[in-house]
Amino acid sequence: MFTVGAYQESLDEGAVAVALNPCVDDSIVNGTDLLYVPPINRLWGVHALGGTTITQAYLKSPSIDRRGGMKILPVEELLVPGDPAHAMLFPENPLALDPTESLQAYLNADPSSAEVHTVVIFLSDGELVPVKGEIFTVDFTAAITSVVAKWVNGAITLGTNLPVGRYQLVGAMAWEADLIAARFNFLGSRHRPGMPGLVDQDYNSHNIFRHGRLGVWGEFEHNQLPSLEILHAAAAAQTINGVMDLIKVV
Repeated sequence: MFTVGAYQESLDEGAVAVALNPCVDDSIVNGTDLLYVPPINRLWGVHALGGTTITQAYLKSPSIDRRGGMKILPVEELLVPGDPAHAMLFPENPLALDPTESLQAYLNADPSSAEVHTVVIFLSDGELVPVKGEIFTVDFTAAITSVVAKWVNGAITLGTNLPVGRYQLVGAMAWEADLIAARFNFLGSRHRPGMPGLVDQDYNSHNIFRHGRLGVWGEFEHNQLPSLEILHAAAAAQTINGVMDLIKVV
């Protein structure tokens, strides 16, 4: 299993590395300039978006510092994911962090005025093993009013009615002009698996987020769909489009 968290702040770092504030999040405990590592404590991906003036991004925690630090490369020289999204992903070799330790994301940039800068992190309970099965894909939409520096939740509407039964979500993608990341909220679960956003459906996403390559994201009944949470670069009413890769298990 895995979950997604993020830091986001509108600022001009002034060519100095600054710790970003974590996003408002009901699934990961956080404080000023830091979040606390949840029980799912294996870091397997980071996505830093700092605009054209970004010069440096890195993560800092006591356990990371013991290993000599973690520089984030590649970085996104944009404010929204590019084509393809330049995330640093290593699901086969996740890095164990100390549960409940403070984790900070630093970003160095020097824009002419404040910009929305973001660092998205991906955490798991271990190595992410691909799942096999009869995978099929359905499309969805979600109408959500975004708020900068906050994960905002909304219902999804499928483009087709699912037959009665239970389903595993094993991959997804979502797109909108300023969508930075999206994650799913399953009934009864604190974990929020998700993926980088895309500007449009014809943008190249990391294939690792599709068709079972990251294992099972979560399960749901046909009449209890997960909701969608989005992280956005602007505050406005949004129409999110996407697809979900599913396996019917019952």
